[in-house]
Parts: sequence; C-alpha cells; structure tokens
Amino acid sequence: MGLIIFLILGILSVFTAIAVVVEKRPVYSALYFIANLVVLSLIYLTLHSEFLAVVQVLIYAGAVMVLFLFVIMMMPPVVENRFGKMSFQKFLIMPLLLIFLFELVYVLSCGLYASAGKSPSSLSFENFGGIVSLGQLLFKRYLVPFEITSLILLVAIIGAVYLRRSEQ
Repeated sequence: MGLIIFLILGILSVFTAIAVVVEKRPVYSALYFIANLVVLSLIYLTLHSEFLAVVQVLIYAGAVMVLFLFVIMMMPPVVENRFGKMSFQKFLIMPLLLIFLFELVYVLSCGLYASAGKSPSSLSFENFGGIVSLGQLLFKRYLVPFEITSLILLVAIIGAVYLRRSEQ
C-alpha cells in the first residue's frame, strides 16, 4: 500500500513540475510550484521523514513562495515576443534531448547495478530525514556547498536590487 501511494505521489509530482514549466501565466505557474512542493512533502511523509516534510511546507511553500509571488506581482506584464522563435532552437532541441536521454539511461543503469545485490530490507533508513542526521550532513559533510549556495543567493539578491535601482 505504501509503495502505491509513493508511486501516485511521484507521478503527481512529475505532472505538477511539468505544469510549472508549461504554464504561460506566472501566477498559475507559481501555484503549480506550491502544489509540487506540497506533493514533495507528502513524499517525505511516506519515507517517514516528518521533519523534512514540515520544513518543506513551512519554508519553501510558505516563505519562499510568498517571496516569489511578491516578485511576480511586482513585474510588469509580459510583452509577447515579436520576433518569434529563434531559428537555432530547432537545431538544438534534438541533440540536447538525446544527451538528456543518454544521461537518464546511464543514471538509471548505474542505480540498478549498484542495488542489484541488496534487498530493500537490508538498507538502513532509521535516521533518514531526522534532525540529527540532517544537521550532521549539512554542517559537516556538505558545509562548503551549503555556504557557497548561500553566497550565490546573496549575490543574486544584490544583483536584483541593483538592476531594479538602475531602471528607476
């Protein structure tokens, strides 16, 4: 039963992610993104990671999406592109699609070969998503990438403020 719920949530997550990209209206796209974040938090619940599910809803679907919606509402309406599609897009789509499909097959095959000799019951998920294990991974093993990400976000915010001020 748990596997069926997990698969349904996974499929729903993929569809909401596609809707985020395909939707032309930015507010609806943001609402699909909120739906995707809620579905991901439900996936965390099926993995018995209550802390990650709560953090997903509170931080991402709450605070970050309020910020995104505020930015979307402050943007001027989108003017349609008068030039149409760029001609080089037709030539790029097939090679990029083939590269993506090759990467997908490679990642899936590596994952299948790595887990070939192990049964799912032999894997340990006792501390998955817990506060202690998450904190140890985030602030010990992945401290440098975590800090680099925060610096990149800080530079993006400063750049957005600078560009907005230069327009006025």
